[in-house]
Amino acid sequence: MTAPRTKSSKRIVPAAKTAATAEDRLDNRLAAAERDRDALRFELDAAHDRIADLERRQSEIAKRIASVLKSLHNLDASKG
Repeated sequence: MTAPRTKSSKRIVPAAKTAATAEDRLDNRLAAAERDRDALRFELDAAHDRIADLERRQSEIAKRIASVLKSLHNLDASKG
């Protein structure tokens, strides 16, 4: 038979190793935050490009509609 197990004592970690581990965790968090920032910046740039394209298209459509309305008005005026 084996002896009953007792509660295991907490492992003692040297302070230097703990500090290095904490620094590594902070470095990892910083790197992750930087990746997130870069991804968000890329998405924002893409959104700005998309908005500019939509504004350009809207302007072109408004000009076409104005041209069609002017042509229709001219046709109506010439028949009158």
